[in-house]
Amino acid sequence: MSVAARLLSGAHDVNKKLRDILHSGIKHDVEEHNLAVWDRGVFLNELRKQGLVLKTDINGALDGRLAASKGLTQGTYTGTRMALTEIYSLVEDAFVARFNARGLDPIIPTKRDLTQKQELYQWSDPSVDGFPPHLQVVPPDQQDPNIFDAETLAFVQSIAQIFSFAVPDECVTQGTPFKGPTIADTEQYNNDNPGPKNDIMEGKNLGNESDWYSDSRFANQHLTGVNPATIRVAPAQKLSDYAAEASKQGLTDMETLLKSGKEFLIQDYSWFRQATGVSNDDHFQNIIPELVNGQPTGKFSIRYTCASVIIFQLHEDGRIHPLAITLDYKGSLDNSTTIFNRRLTPDAKAAVAEKDDWPWRYAKTCAQTADWGCHQVAVHLVDTHLIEEAVIVATNRTIPEEHLIYQLLYPHWFRTLALNAAARSTLVPAVVARLGGFGPSWPPTNTNRTFGLVNYGYKNFNFQEKYVPNDLKNRGFQIDNEVKLKYRNYPYAYAINALWGAIRDFLSSVLKTKYHSDADVQADPYIANWCVEIQTKGQIPTFPTITTVDQLVDALTMCVHIASPQHTAVNYLQNYYYNYVPAKPAALCSPLPANLQALQGYTEKELTAALPIGEDGPNLITYAASLYNVNKSRTQRENDTTNCQSIKQSAADFYSRLVELGKAFEILSAYQTEGNPEFKVLQPDLTAVSILI
Repeated sequence: MSVAARLLSGAHDVNKKLRDILHSGIKHDVEEHNLAVWDRGVFLNELRKQGLVLKTDINGALDGRLAASKGLTQGTYTGTRMALTEIYSLVEDAFVARFNARGLDPIIPTKRDLTQKQELYQWSDPSVDGFPPHLQVVPPDQQDPNIFDAETLAFVQSIAQIFSFAVPDECVTQGTPFKGPTIADTEQYNNDNPGPKNDIMEGKNLGNESDWYSDSRFANQHLTGVNPATIRVAPAQKLSDYAAEASKQGLTDMETLLKSGKEFLIQDYSWFRQATGVSNDDHFQNIIPELVNGQPTGKFSIRYTCASVIIFQLHEDGRIHPLAITLDYKGSLDNSTTIFNRRLTPDAKAAVAEKDDWPWRYAKTCAQTADWGCHQVAVHLVDTHLIEEAVIVATNRTIPEEHLIYQLLYPHWFRTLALNAAARSTLVPAVVARLGGFGPSWPPTNTNRTFGLVNYGYKNFNFQEKYVPNDLKNRGFQIDNEVKLKYRNYPYAYAINALWGAIRDFLSSVLKTKYHSDADVQADPYIANWCVEIQTKGQIPTFPTITTVDQLVDALTMCVHIASPQHTAVNYLQNYYYNYVPAKPAALCSPLPANLQALQGYTEKELTAALPIGEDGPNLITYAASLYNVNKSRTQRENDTTNCQSIKQSAADFYSRLVELGKAFEILSAYQTEGNPEFKVLQPDLTAVSILI
């Protein structure tokens, strides 16, 4: 049997197994699940229902007492948190404490009516801090612009300074993960000093792979790495432009391939220039001053980044291969430096071994630097944290706490507001803006071009087009719930699509206990107000104007998707892909080559000079089981009020579906090309419920 026939046979077997799993009905009894911990959001909802809430006065201010006369007789919850670094957890805890003190993101729920919440949850003025609309925190009639005391601010700024000065001006040669002048030295240290096994990949990172630098590893990161939802089918005009550039460089075989081949994909970061206002004649440069007590000392270092474009070809056997990289797109290929791969296919050989092809390895490093900026600012911060915050603020301002929509969404918001405040105050201006190469970094205000990326990403976020089925289709991936051989190395697509379906089915079954027709939706004034608030005050005009049950189900599915599986996908692989800095640096430490001729002369020396070497929660399974358990023994009054028995059954069905999906995802991961990293980031027992980091 030929290789192609065996692979096709394998695809048939995978599809059969998946069909057996996904269409076998409800098989897993949630009663058999050993619920060792509560889901935090479900637990807080339950405290509220039981009256275990902090009392407020007539104005909604906390008075420090519990509303209930007695507490619960039994029950516990131990929070779990995935992949938090110790340094940032200090910053996080400082902000969490202040938000808890204000009752904005409390450990113990507080009960407020809608008018009181509208006073508390007020929108920021984007012109003041340069960020998209978010929770203001301080009422406008207060003179003090910040609820955080000077001591706390000094603390978090000091922590942020530790972050930024993890990038030294010079490479120390002893006692660091980069103790020698060669890439091999960094590899050796990385392998000899494994990280703690407390993250989703059990301490491993990409640098532990002997071929971490390879085209295969590079390409697969753009399918199942930290940016799994930005790659798309390459436009015909782009392919024509690259074919013309290949012809210009005398690369006839590459020109022919680009003209006559098929299944081309693109990662395009050329939007960086439009977002930041850097002209095509200029370059990205970040002058980073050394700070002491928040003031520059006169010493500085320089970092660079780029707006790369990468062309890939997806082969029928599932392998993805990079063909061309434009280091820094400046309006056209004529004005940019573009290099083509010497190897036209994954199996092709060239006169220069892949490991020793330093110009090509340098180009891939540029592309990874661009990918770092895209992920940190747009894909992670904006598309999950900031979009979800707009939903949180709008919901608190328009939906009463006892409303079913609020009850369904609240468990997915634990700590998000406090973390976002920490990111805006510290992480973005004092860490990301300083580590990256967009510049300028001083003073650390909204003059930094990183803010341009943030606001561009927010304004261009299309809420409905980002629904998973729409997004996959728009980017050219026809998943259709059938595992195709050519997508075998894109388990993210199948996993995220399946989770979307499971979450949507669950929410649909719960919402239909209240909304029996479209007329019921239209008769609910809170829904209409919610939509307008998000569209206008939240500045997300692509949020739907909801008039049907299906629209309501889709919108809530998207809110849960952003906070839970999508955030998990883009967050919890960061240690694996980022901990070995040469594989994905935040910035470059030397200017980009002036032209292709200069690039073609690059050796390992130029690559190492460019590298910044020397710098040294709860899950969906628990959520479903928790929701089942808190609803299985309700009083008749409670059931009459919220239809708890129907919700209990929906949670039980959701639990069973998630367990089955876990098995399906294991099959998808195993079906990848041999040697690819195990894809388990979207396993339901690892998928976080809310944006915890």
